[in-house]
Amino acid sequence: MPDETIQPGENSGAALDPVGASIARPEKLDYEVLRMIGRGSYGSVWLVRDTAGAYLACKVVYREQFDHDRPYEREFAGIQRFEPVSRFNESQVKILHVGRRDEAGYFYYLMELGDDADTGQEIHPDRYAPKTIKSELVRRGRLPAGECLQIGLALCAALENLHDNGLIHRDIKPANIIFVKGTPKLADIGLVTEAGHTISYVGTTGFIPPEGPTSPQADLYSLGKVLYEISTGMDRLDFPELPAEFAEFPDREAVLELNAVVAKACESDVRRRYQSAREMSADLRLLRGGKSVRGARRAKRRWALAARAVLAMVVMALAAAGVIYAARKLPQTRARPVPPSASASQAPVPGPQTHNPTTPQPTEIIIDSPQASYAGNWLSGGISPEKHRSEERRVGKE
Repeated sequence: MPDETIQPGENSGAALDPVGASIARPEKLDYEVLRMIGRGSYGSVWLVRDTAGAYLACKVVYREQFDHDRPYEREFAGIQRFEPVSRFNESQVKILHVGRRDEAGYFYYLMELGDDADTGQEIHPDRYAPKTIKSELVRRGRLPAGECLQIGLALCAALENLHDNGLIHRDIKPANIIFVKGTPKLADIGLVTEAGHTISYVGTTGFIPPEGPTSPQADLYSLGKVLYEISTGMDRLDFPELPAEFAEFPDREAVLELNAVVAKACESDVRRRYQSAREMSADLRLLRGGKSVRGARRAKRRWALAARAVLAMVVMALAAAGVIYAARKLPQTRARPVPPSASASQAPVPGPQTHNPTTPQPTEIIIDSPQASYAGNWLSGGISPEKHRSEERRVGKE
């Protein structure tokens, strides 16, 4: 991966002497080329003056810096797409013109010039150096939390504009954020491309997320690292540590709140990161309104826990109600009499018979016809066969 010092548009904040530069001075431009003010892996940035005397920045991208035509053409197509988009938001550096000189082996684009690091809008061509976040860190050290908050809001607005138009920046870092009339703006959009493209692994170490610079969430990760550097004064490779002297910060509570936004923006797992610049901006606006992001997240966690507890109680209540309902619907069974046992030993033994005068006594029936039928139970009539035969003999003798 290229070192940070040779990234596109990299500038230390000091003027660059074009003498000995490895990148040739652009020719055949319709502008007066004054001097080089930045250079990187794929091109250089020049201070130019138009016919009306206005100072502009001109980024020149050279074909010879690419191994193949395809990435070179992709960068050119990205700039063409970005040109109209750049005018939609005040936190975006405006692209004023895009052109190419194929015979000279480069394309170029004109953009508004940033403030001078020392004199602001007063430009002295011989000593001009752009005012960037990086130059401010070098000059001032860490920035106050309130200023960091305003920078974060401005850059979120720029990224929201970029992402809503299907583009990603891919190289957000302090050196690529310039001030124009005091407003922080995303500059050096030389690596802008369509979101989701399979592209080479470009960017700057420490500002690139684990998954690579291929999505809007990757830009948010980079922005989070920028906010970490400017609010703590530490290097992005030290994240998430806080300075040893943090307890002495007069704005430490505000820095802790801002750090809560940074921590979410810089999550290694993209699913836990802010999913859009709009979402990240909402938390920053919450801080601007004097509220606490950490407090809001704690409240949200409490509500989530309470909601889960209520849901569990509802599920248990429904389950109990279902059990009661099912029990009431079961068929009622009646007690059945115990069937008599086939074993004679289990049959009840009749007790002694006693005469009860109120109980009608069976009448003795005398059958005197030999032709009578004796079908049925002899005992039911109160006469046995033996007695019947003796009675029959007695009747015949008479």
